[in-house]
Amino acid sequence: MKPTEEEEEEEETNTMSLLAVSHGSFAENNTCSPSEDMSEVADEEEQSILYSMVTKILKLIAREIYLSYKFVSYDLTATVLPGALISIVSHIKLNYMLGSNIKSAPLWRNLLCSITWTWLFIYAFTLANQTQSAQNGGEDSTNKPSRPIPLKLVTINGGLWRLGLVCTNFVLYGMYLGSGLLSATWVACALILNFVDASLNSLHWLIKPIVMMVGTVVINMVNISIVAPSFINYPTLIFMAATAIAVGLGSSTHDHRDVEGDRVSGGRVTLPIMLGNMPARVVTNFLLLCCWATLHASLLYLNRPFNAATSFVILVWCLLLCFRTWTLQSPSEDHKTYSLFVYLYSFVNIAYYWAV
Repeated sequence: MKPTEEEEEEEETNTMSLLAVSHGSFAENNTCSPSEDMSEVADEEEQSILYSMVTKILKLIAREIYLSYKFVSYDLTATVLPGALISIVSHIKLNYMLGSNIKSAPLWRNLLCSITWTWLFIYAFTLANQTQSAQNGGEDSTNKPSRPIPLKLVTINGGLWRLGLVCTNFVLYGMYLGSGLLSATWVACALILNFVDASLNSLHWLIKPIVMMVGTVVINMVNISIVAPSFINYPTLIFMAATAIAVGLGSSTHDHRDVEGDRVSGGRVTLPIMLGNMPARVVTNFLLLCCWATLHASLLYLNRPFNAATSFVILVWCLLLCFRTWTLQSPSEDHKTYSLFVYLYSFVNIAYYWAV
């Protein structure tokens, strides 16, 4: 039966009433009070501030890591590389060659400790060296203009406060690794060479090799003790002492590439400046042969199966260095000669595996 007009109007009115009630209920349920709105805004602002702070901290950390790399990049192969190698060799000796029952830390942990400690080792030294250089004429602006201070990435004052912070953390980290005294010894050597030696520039040719000997002992002994403190014994001390003396004797290969920078560094006297170019190269070659003789004597004394072959390799290496020092005389070639000498140091550290 078809509904009348009155019935249709009544039904439409009821429907609209239901819609109105439903809409009112929905609006009522979805309306936030002013206090809730303010709370949400405050939470968003707090999250924004926290995000901004974290971003700034991460950027600061990233910048400091980048700056530390800029400070140490020229010296990584002379410090971090041989330090990591002696750490790896010690780990292999402990776990595989000797069949030790001593439970050692995993290689990744030893290597991480080695790299971070040795990074701080050279970072402390380069901060002292480059800051002192900037204070006394700016040698780096001539020799290494890509370093942070010549590039104006760091001021002299910024270098000094970083030096204090890095030296403190380096010694504390050394204490954590059980080598606080050796770490403090290296800090003292770095400060003496770069600040006290600045007033004794006429003896730089003598003081620098001694500091390099101490630094070599510190690097090798700490990296061995990180892995296996029990390896710090008489044969190891003999080999490491010979290695340190050899590094000190061959350190003059570094001076031939930096002559012009040394001349403007406030009177620093190196062998090339003190003796002249050719006489200094004669002395350098003699010292390189003494470098081989020192290592040969220690290898002969330790009397291990492959020591004679190791000594022969070192002799050939030193003769190659002598040839390059005498015949290839330019800053770029002298830099390559010094790099080859640094790799000799790394080879000697690898030889610790079978020589001791």
